[in-house]
Amino acid sequence: MIPDREIEALLFVSPVPLPVDRLAEATGREPAECVAALEALGERLDRGPSGLEVAQVAGGWTLRTRPDLADVCD
Repeated sequence: MIPDREIEALLFVSPVPLPVDRLAEATGREPAECVAALEALGERLDRGPSGLEVAQVAGGWTLRTRPDLADVCD
């Protein structure tokens, strides 16, 4: 499986931001690999017309809607 897809799925189902060590534990990958996957996922979402972004929040990582869509998500 492509690592950024695993990270994407974990962020999607988590109600709280996930720290890199938790992502590493869940995927069986090294923390550095998880950071690279987070960066790749963020770049992939930025390239397309996605309404989502990867963000570092409260000591962890989360998948969230883009700020410019706040008016349609409230």
